[in-house]
Amino acid sequence: MAREKELFRDNLQRLDEQFPNAELLPLLTVAHHLGMDKRTLLDSKGFPARKLGRFWMVSKVALAAWLS
Repeated sequence: MAREKELFRDNLQRLDEQFPNAELLPLLTVAHHLGMDKRTLLDSKGFPARKLGRFWMVSKVALAAWLS
């Protein structure tokens, strides 16, 4: 079983405070929150975006792990 990264819980808590009622976040919202362009995030290796229908979405838990 993989160990959780040191900053994972802090990142998840901050994301929960910023987006309290959402488990999946739209890519544009994540890009705005991080101050980055959506194309940069999509080109980043390992970025946890998934396409659902015609929208790119990011899981809050996966984003916290990616930020850690």
